[in-house]
Amino acid sequence: MATKTWKKKVGKCLATPASKALFSSCLFFALFGGGFWQLCDFADDPSNAILDTLMTLVFIGFCVEIALNLIVDSNYFLSFFFFMDVVGTVSMMFEVSYLLGNAGNMDSKDTAIDPVFMRTARV
Repeated sequence: MATKTWKKKVGKCLATPASKALFSSCLFFALFGGGFWQLCDFADDPSNAILDTLMTLVFIGFCVEIALNLIVDSNYFLSFFFFMDVVGTVSMMFEVSYLLGNAGNMDSKDTAIDPVFMRTARV
C-alpha cells in the first residue's frame, strides 16, 4: 500500500510543469549545447570541463528520468519511448570527452583524415 502512494507521488512529481520544463531543457541542451559551444568558440581550457560537467548532469538527469518512469509506469518498460530514451541516453556518452567524446583531441597522427578539414566540415 505504501509503495502505491509513493508511486503516485512520484508520478505527480513527474507530471508537474517544473519537472517537464527541467527535462525539456535538458533535452534542448543535449541536442544543441555542443553545437552552441562550438559556434561561440569558447577557449578549450576551461570550457571543455564546463561542457563535460553540463553534459554529465544531463546524462544523469536522463538516467533518473528513465528510472522514475520505470518505477511509475508499468507500460513504460520495452515500449517505444523506453527504447528512445535509452538510445538518447547512451548517445550522450559520445558528447562527454572523458567517456567517448573527442573534445580537443582531433589531432591524431594515426589517421589519414585532416583535422582542420573535419573542423571546417562540422561548421
